[in-house]
Amino acid sequence: MATLLTAQSVFNGPGFDANHMLRKAERELTRLRAERGIEQIYDHMFNFSVTLAAVCDWTFHVHLSALPRWAGKTEPNFTNWVRHTNNDAFVFIDISNEYKHANRKKPSAVAEKMMLGFIDLGTHPHLRGAVDLSKGWIQKMGASDWYFSPSIKFNGSTQHFCDTAERAIAWWKSLVPSTAQPMDANGNVLP
Repeated sequence: MATLLTAQSVFNGPGFDANHMLRKAERELTRLRAERGIEQIYDHMFNFSVTLAAVCDWTFHVHLSALPRWAGKTEPNFTNWVRHTNNDAFVFIDISNEYKHANRKKPSAVAEKMMLGFIDLGTHPHLRGAVDLSKGWIQKMGASDWYFSPSIKFNGSTQHFCDTAERAIAWWKSLVPSTAQPMDANGNVLP
């Protein structure tokens, strides 16, 4: 009989659980804030998204799947609950699925774009005082200074990536798993 390789059997040693994955996401966000290379910025944005999606997976498998309310329910039933409960948390699950699956047959539910926004401060000097250096940085490129800021567009609104990431982390930290309810894709609570 073959042994199945599962995350729980490979990684679930002392201290390795959904909280570990959440701390990993926090470390990825710290790396993102410190980075100035464009490719590395995207690496950290993707890594953060995939890690936060893993928090969802681990929460379901470690904290919910054995509860009577969740008998016969699957991981998508929990992901649907996250989607209908907190868009900040869900958008990273959505981005993670886009990133992991080329030519995804099911389109994004809320994520529209993940990008590195920029402003040419040489062309728009009046905006220099308005840039928020806690959400981006100024870098000289050629003769101009450029302001760069990791951003995310979802639900028709563009926001600073780090703001959305911080709200998502705060939500996961405050989550009491036993309050989650299995839902279908339309947000209907399942019996």
